[in-house]
Amino acid sequence: MTRDVQPRLKAPVIRGKVAYRHARAEVAQRSGGWCEARIEGICEGRYEHTHHILPRSRGGSDVASNLLGVC
Repeated sequence: MTRDVQPRLKAPVIRGKVAYRHARAEVAQRSGGWCEARIEGICEGRYEHTHHILPRSRGGSDVASNLLGVC
């Protein structure tokens, strides 16, 4: 018996500044425009910056799961 197997299409690999822009846009959408740090007394509420959870200097990457939207 043979099966019809369709080849899997790979998503285009995005690197560099373009990848970081895409990841930041994903963080902004995920956060809904609000700070994800949630530090009482310090947090102003609105998302303004994107910070790395694990810094790039320590091997962190620019993927959205390693970024945090903060005020």
